[in-house]
Amino acid sequence: CKAVPDEQDIAVLSNQELSFDRATWKVGQYDLNAIEAGKQLAKETEGSMTVLSAGNEKLKNTKLRKDILSRGADDLSVIIREDQGFTDSLEVAKTLVEGLEAMDGFDLVLCGTGSSDLYNQQVGNQLGVLLNLPVVNGISKITPQEGKLLVERVLENEVEVLELRLPAVVSVNSDINIPTIPGMKDI
Repeated sequence: CKAVPDEQDIAVLSNQELSFDRATWKVGQYDLNAIEAGKQLAKETEGSMTVLSAGNEKLKNTKLRKDILSRGADDLSVIIREDQGFTDSLEVAKTLVEGLEAMDGFDLVLCGTGSSDLYNQQVGNQLGVLLNLPVVNGISKITPQEGKLLVERVLENEVEVLELRLPAVVSVNSDINIPTIPGMKDI
């Protein structure tokens, strides 16, 4: 998931530049769908979910970390790089590959369809290519099966159903679910 500025806190300056000085940082809206899908899959398969994020000092925010963990993550892994702007999707994908390779293995990487700030829609695809794994985007339904997934995506005039072997990288659309709001007990 990616930390993005809360849209309501962004100010437009007199020179037409955007100011993020008063912006609070939150989990991107599209990434909330990926986290919710991960939570549901972990519950259904009796697995676990680790959330991985890369960014700058904004990820040191304990409120942001609590928000991520309260949404059903079993663990949170954060890569903080002050020297990178994380505005280039390939840069982000390469950093996430480092984080994934440091983990003790994974079956599925779920990404939001894009980030709330840049919405390049490329990180998931690039991640799959860099990891040399099957990758598919635009997914609106995931059905786990033994060692594979059935995924659906809605195209212009049809619903495409694909069988995907694991491990894999999947980018989910916002129509896959409605992210739940964590309760006080979860927080």
